[in-house]
This record gives sequence, structure tokens and C-alpha cells, in this order.
Amino acid sequence: MQFTKSNAGEFFPQGEKKKVTHMCFAAHFDDIEFMAYHGILECFGREDKWFCGVVMTDGAGSPRSGLYADYTDEQMKRIRIKEQQKAAVIGEYGAMYNLDFTSAEIKNGDASVEQIVRLIKEYRPRVIYTHNPADKHDTHCAVALRVIEALGRVPEDCRPEKLLGCEVWGATYYASHAVDNAERANYAIDMTPLMEGGSVKDFINGYIESFKNEVNSRIDRLKGQ
Repeated sequence: MQFTKSNAGEFFPQGEKKKVTHMCFAAHFDDIEFMAYHGILECFGREDKWFCGVVMTDGAGSPRSGLYADYTDEQMKRIRIKEQQKAAVIGEYGAMYNLDFTSAEIKNGDASVEQIVRLIKEYRPRVIYTHNPADKHDTHCAVALRVIEALGRVPEDCRPEKLLGCEVWGATYYASHAVDNAERANYAIDMTPLMEGGSVKDFINGYIESFKNEVNSRIDRLKGQ
């Protein structure tokens, strides 16, 4: 794999590159295991499906305390890569990438898009997980936009069947007056239509408008109670 950043790297937990079917582009180390748990579980223990995690940023800004309180940014980068590779082994990933961009480069540069294009063309995954444009974290939102842009640049036969914009911060309960049937849940927006182009703002505003109408309807219904 050709890398844009000199300190970027690849890791193959199985000892060899696998034919990846599910791929996650995440802003930070640890995001993958929160936002793409569905994909990890879908591939776990399978020989016909393999998961690939891609961390876009370098981990230099990781919060630190306790054991790591006095660690430098360079030390934290190495620690975070080591931790992520351990997670890839436990999760039986087919491949793991750290791309080593800074948050500023993800937000402002075009180089990260080209790197995403290379990875998608290399693996041609059936499902891609990433962040969503409604995320309040700037770097999360920027990664989502870079992935959408990259998918617009790859040939149609390289595009996935599904593009899911996931939420890192999970919900506790789905229903307030019922027992949940699901033992596990990932929240995501189906962003597949954006692979064909169109306005990201118009797309996400449709969800926001729907939510606004739902809230207003509930207030109107319960007014005075």
C-alpha cells in the first residue's frame, strides 16, 4: 500500500492480507470498536467475511492520566497503535491501518481523500462504516466528508453496497416503556445515496427536519398536560 504519511502503517493480524468485506474509516483510535461493532461481529469467526479498521489521525492528542500522564505526543502515538493492533488481534480483523494524519490535515487537506481512495480501490469492501455529518465532533464530521468525497472519486464497481454513518456515543435504551429485545445496538445513518452525489447538507437536513417535526408534534400533543 502506498502511504501519504511516512509514519502510516498496515498490520495484518492473520499474518496475511485478507479479502476485506467490511471496512471502517474512523477519526481516532478506539472509535472503531464503538462505531463499527456491528461490522466486527459480522466478520468475527468467519472465513468469507473480513473486517478492516482504518484510523485516520495520529493519536497525538489523546487524553492522558495515571500511567500515561507524563507521556509525550510521540510516545502516545506508539502506545495507541500498539493498543489498536491488540484490538485487531482480539477482533480477528483481516487488516488494520493507521494513516497518521493530524486533525488539521483531515479538516483542511486533500491528501487524506486520496489515501481513502487507494484503500477503497485496493479492497473494494461491501460495507463501509464511518462517522456521520451530524456529529458534533469536528474531526468526526470531517472524516465523514472525506470518505463521501473519496467514494465520489472511485469507479462505481469499487463502491460498497452500503455506506453507514455511525454514532460513537451509544444510547442506553431504545424504548422507555418496554424491554429491549436487542442485546447489542449500533446507531447509524444510511448514507448510501450520497455515493451518487448530491448535497450532504440537504441530505442530513432531511433527518434534522424529520426530528424537528417529531419533537414539535409531541409538544403539541402534550401541551397543557
